[in-house]
Amino acid sequence: MPDPIDIRAFEAMEYAAPDLTAIDISMEKEGLSAKDLLASFGVSMNQQDAEKSFNDFIGFLPSMSKLEVSKLEELWIAGGKPFIKIHSEGETGFSGDKNRAYFRSFPIKGNEKQYVDMMGIFKPTLLDDFMAEISHLSKYALKEGESKESWIKRREKIEERISEEKKTYGEAVYGKMSGSTEKWFPTKFDPEIKYTLFDPKTRLGSGGERLTEEFEAHEVVEDSLWGVWSDVLEKAYGE
Repeated sequence: MPDPIDIRAFEAMEYAAPDLTAIDISMEKEGLSAKDLLASFGVSMNQQDAEKSFNDFIGFLPSMSKLEVSKLEELWIAGGKPFIKIHSEGETGFSGDKNRAYFRSFPIKGNEKQYVDMMGIFKPTLLDDFMAEISHLSKYALKEGESKESWIKRREKIEERISEEKKTYGEAVYGKMSGSTEKWFPTKFDPEIKYTLFDPKTRLGSGGERLTEEFEAHEVVEDSLWGVWSDVLEKAYGE
């Protein structure tokens, strides 16, 4: 079983049921700065507000054990302590779609240790949305010992890959299932989308192909997090 206190949840893999939620991560509003964009959703860019938003998120969830809250906080920290914008059911996110969770990264300016990314999650699926978005944000977070310059370049490369994959494959970036266990992700478009079988042992395609960012986040990392969460519940309640 995965260790519920170990943030290897972002690296571990469990062959769990797939997440089929479509998550937008490249939503833009033309002509707005990062600060103005957040402000349009009633969000300010500082870590104090981000910490309050996490506490608000916990407050909206059903009563939880200390172990559950501790695990969620651990995942939130590993994801870079993003601001959590909580939407009511029926509201729209950055894409204009109703009830569609999202995360948004912004250009890094000023003190990198005070930088805040943002996720938007919706009632009544707050926990599900949180798991989906933190699976992305873990890859964007500042790593221990990482310089500001390296962090910026790494994030830019991720954004470039995401943009290119979305442009090439559209919604197919999330992959697909075959039967009850086989997972496939897109690797080529010539002239139709070609899929490659995912190998859970190597975390690559069966021929060594690199995963799409969306597939990796939701079919690998997110599945692992839910496996860890099941272990947390077992330890908290003996179920």
